[in-house]
Amino acid sequence: SSGINAEWPLRPGERSVDAYRESYTADTKGEKLAERRRTLAELLQHENMLYQSELRNSRLNPGIMGDMSDRVTYLREQKEIQRKKIAEEKMKQHLRLNAPELRNLNSNMLKQEVQQGWTTQRAQNSQRQEEKKQEKLEEIIEEERAKIRYQLERKEQEEERRAD
Repeated sequence: SSGINAEWPLRPGERSVDAYRESYTADTKGEKLAERRRTLAELLQHENMLYQSELRNSRLNPGIMGDMSDRVTYLREQKEIQRKKIAEEKMKQHLRLNAPELRNLNSNMLKQEVQQGWTTQRAQNSQRQEEKKQEKLEEIIEEERAKIRYQLERKEQEEERRAD
């Protein structure tokens, strides 16, 4: 309260002085708040006037509005394209999941592709095996020819020795 030690009782006049101070402080705070509100209202009104003026000027400048309108149109078109793409994907997914004929058709096509792949692999493997057999056979034939040549050369050498 008034700064007097709390142990001492207040004098009769001190209570009214404290009440007056509190009342004055509350009134002063209220006045300051009202003044602040008036200042803020004036600032807001001034900003609104500037905004309205800027808006009128932009309406008078059709280039800016045309550019903005073109941009809005472009963005709407892009959004619509994206929406259609998503809707189409969802429809395809729905058909894949819920249309048994389509699911069976896809399954059969996949089976055929796998079987075709197996057939191709088998044919390639058979061809490789045939090529390996052919190479092995050619090696055996070449070895036999080499043996025969060697034997013929030895016979010729023995005959030459006998002839000498």
